[in-house]
Parts: sequence; C-alpha cells; structure tokens
Amino acid sequence: MEELKQEDIFAIKKAEKKVEDSKQIPMGFVPVTFSTKDKLGPEVLHFRNYSMEELYELASATEDSISEILVNRILKAMCFEKYDLTQLHPDLISEIMMTIYANFWGSKIRKPFYKNLDLDDVDEEDNIGYYDVDIKTLKLKNLEDKVKVPFTIIDDITQKKIKFILPKIKHGFITEKFIKEKYREQESEFYVLSKKIESRQKLLDKKLFEEASKVKISQEEEEEFERFNKDKLSDYLKITQSQLLYSVDGKILETIEDKVNAFENDVDTTTWKRFGETVEKYFEFGFPKELEFKLGDEIVTRRFSFRLTDFVPSMDEKRDTGYTVSFDD
Repeated sequence: MEELKQEDIFAIKKAEKKVEDSKQIPMGFVPVTFSTKDKLGPEVLHFRNYSMEELYELASATEDSISEILVNRILKAMCFEKYDLTQLHPDLISEIMMTIYANFWGSKIRKPFYKNLDLDDVDEEDNIGYYDVDIKTLKLKNLEDKVKVPFTIIDDITQKKIKFILPKIKHGFITEKFIKEKYREQESEFYVLSKKIESRQKLLDKKLFEEASKVKISQEEEEEFERFNKDKLSDYLKITQSQLLYSVDGKILETIEDKVNAFENDVDTTTWKRFGETVEKYFEFGFPKELEFKLGDEIVTRRFSFRLTDFVPSMDEKRDTGYTVSFDD
C-alpha cells in the first residue's frame, strides 16, 4: 500500500472538517463557495433567504445607502457565521447575492446589451436587446493556488519593498466617512450654489437656453465650486488608493494617516502601475467578463457587468426555484 504524504493527510483532514462543519448548519442556509477560495477571507459562508422585513428595508433604501444597509445589516443578519462582511472584496458580495438569488428566487437575470456595436449611436432604442443570463450555469473563475495577499512589489533600483492588499468593502465606508467629516462645513456652504448649478444644467440638457440664462451664477462662484469639487475628488481617490497599502520595507501601516503618508512619500507612480498590472494578471476572479449567446442566426460575445441591485429580488417576480403546495392536513 502506498504511503500517504503529508499533503494528502492535510487534504483528508480538511475534507473531514468540511463534512463535520456542514452537519452544524441548520436547514434553510445555503453555502456560498467563493471563487477566491480562502485567499481573501473564508472559503465558504452560509446564508438564509431574506425576511419580508429585510426586503422592505432594501426596497426603501436610497442608492447612496443601499450598500451599507445590505452589508452591515441585512446580509450580516442572514449569515449563519455572523462574519464581518466588510472584510470581503466587493466582488464577493455579488457572489453572495447571486447564490442567494439562484437558490431562493430564480435562475435568470435579464440584462440589456447592444445588438450592433458598429453603429454611430449604439444607445438608440432599436439597438438595445435583452438577454436572460442563466446565473446557475455561470462559471466563476477561481484564483490560482499560488497567489495570496498581501503581495510584495520590489523596486529593482531602490530595493524598496511595498506590500499591497486588494480592496475591501470597508475601505469604501471609511473613505465616505472621511470625506463627509472633512467637507461637512463646505458642503453646507456650497449647498445653494450646487442646486443652482444643477438646475441650470437640467435646463441646458433640455435645450431651454433662455430659462437657463436666468439662473445667475458668477464666474467666481463657478471657479470656487470647481476647486472645491476637485479637492474633494482628489482626497477621495487618495484615501481609497492608500488603503491598498499594507507595509513599506517591513513596517506595517496601521492607521489611515500612516497609509496616506506612505501614499504621498513612499510609493511612486511606477509602483502603482506595477500594482495595477499585477492585479490584472494574477487576481482575475469571479463573474466572467464576457458571455457568448445566440443573436438571430449568429453567436455573439458581449460584456456584462453585474451590480448588487441586479440580485435584489422583488415580490412581483415569478420564482422558478422548487416549492410544493399542499392542501393536506
């Protein structure tokens, strides 16, 4: 009999633990097996269906608040393990939503696409088609076993070692909070002006030029408002990007202040370019970027993107998941 190797024993024990863990999961919870395996968090989490109250809360959420409500309240309550979902990569939330939808609500999501990509105006109404994506047959791309985070980029000349991580849901919340607190007073000061500019733009979009000219805004006001928006956007990008920094030359960056300081002083544009190339090369996972399907007599390829709201169910939808109706006692 062939002797078992250490890695074989480890694989067997891991499989046995999965079986044992699965016995503890109550009925009604479905497993979400992530395409990132255990590289960016847990390999598997379990979720139940939405309650009516949770669906009502999602239906009443604004576009600005839906992500935080979904992650911090609703999905967290639906997760058997009560895992902190803000630690996950944003794309993994979509995988959770898709799995819940496919198991409890339906197998198809209707997505728009362009029939003819060669038209001058691809957005004309007759050129918009709709394809029912069968999410149960979608094959998610898994991360390769060799990749992990944090990963290191070493400058060949200076030998500076920068360690990076990938985005997490919580990064977006941290950025939003930082910007809101820093610019709260200025937002209040520019509120009336921003509404006037918005109103004028709507009139211009409708080609109501005479009415738009009656909205009086000085050049100085416009320039001041433009500088404000430019500064806010610059800070937004800086805070967002700096949170991807893990350490510099072995020193772990613990706080936002440490990360911003490293962003401004330690990481040059070439390193950021290498970071982008590394992510593109090694960290492609999750939903396929393109899908093939039949359009008329030919097979076409189109790019589809999936948003969280695509997988928020409606009570008006017809369900094609299994259920049984009985009138017996």
